[in-house]
Amino acid sequence: MDILIREIIASPRPGHPAESQTILAHIAVSGFGPRQGDLDRHLVKRVQAEGQWAPETTADDYLDCLHAAARHPHAQLVLFEDRGGTIGAVIAPTRFVVPTRLLGRNLAPLVLVVYSADRGMIITGYQFTQFARIRVPDTAQWLR
Repeated sequence: MDILIREIIASPRPGHPAESQTILAHIAVSGFGPRQGDLDRHLVKRVQAEGQWAPETTADDYLDCLHAAARHPHAQLVLFEDRGGTIGAVIAPTRFVVPTRLLGRNLAPLVLVVYSADRGMIITGYQFTQFARIRVPDTAQWLR
């Protein structure tokens, strides 16, 4: 999958719907960073510092929400290069991918999942209010 993401980014051709589905299915089962504590650090930030997820959210709950974003039928997928790396980003509506019991006091309408095709893993996931608040280059390829 990571090779496919890099090929689509490097190519002038648009990605095909079947390729989008394949990439999303891969992200929907991908793990978080391999370093000890990566997932926990992101969870603490999203729960305690930002209040996007409820205090009782576990690491498994958080990762399940990120996976659910990639599985959502109306998820958007965008591929781009950022800081020398190849990225697959998924955007889905929070209300459909975060269970009500896990919604934090500062929930936002959209969830962003950022997947590194160079490292083969999810590198972050968070909620946001509007597209102007996330960094997607003008050269990005929106697959769906």
